[in-house]
Amino acid sequence: MASEFLEHCLKGKPEPERLKAAAKKNCVTMRRLVRKAAAFLILSSALGRGGETVAEQAPAERILGEACRILANAKTSQYSHRTKVDEENGSYALDCSGLAVLILKRVAPEQLANVPRNGKSRPRAVEFHTAIAAAPSDEKGAKGWRRIEKLVDARPGDFIVWRKEEIKTGDSTGHVVLVNQAPVEDEGGRLRVVVIDSTGSGHADDTRGDGENGVGRGTMWFDMDAAGRPVAYRWKSRNGSSHKAPIVIGRVTTYGTADEHR
Repeated sequence: MASEFLEHCLKGKPEPERLKAAAKKNCVTMRRLVRKAAAFLILSSALGRGGETVAEQAPAERILGEACRILANAKTSQYSHRTKVDEENGSYALDCSGLAVLILKRVAPEQLANVPRNGKSRPRAVEFHTAIAAAPSDEKGAKGWRRIEKLVDARPGDFIVWRKEEIKTGDSTGHVVLVNQAPVEDEGGRLRVVVIDSTGSGHADDTRGDGENGVGRGTMWFDMDAAGRPVAYRWKSRNGSSHKAPIVIGRVTTYGTADEHR
């Protein structure tokens, strides 16, 4: 069961109903199940289809593999604007941009280096938004980033980022999520997306239990404009409150080559 759970994460597929039921029935047991399979996930993320090494995988595959590895390795997690990670003990205290930085630092450091910091120790959501908004939308992108215009075109391993219109000192500047499952059309013309992030409260069908925060996987909904660009998000329900925000979608690309989701 553990191997199946992790395989679904890597492939961006929803968990089987029996795994969801197990998680709801006993979240503690499920977390232990995931932790015991951490070694399996590390091997799975190191070897892609056909025995690819990590270096041979497309950037999106490396990013998703690292995100799933972190999910599997996490014994404890806390949403915190100050990043503190203890891999050996499976402890992850970080916020959404902290998780993105942790992932990119390990599998796409050159692309991370092209995200501005604006005097900060690391990029925040607003800086990720700035970098992606400025990236071209053609296949090659620039500086390791490509902007995806339509949410329906997002793929596992892409980032969805929104920023706040007004940024206050000491407050969050927006949010960063990683696409785990390709967007699916839902009621009212909305798109449903399974994401991986670090947050203070979970989404729908979330791996984080009630009252838990930090790193997890859950489902969100997005509203689009007439051109298919995301203009608002719904945190944990298709019929929940719609929050309008400047939203961008970014794909990490390989320098000098056309980007492909194989």
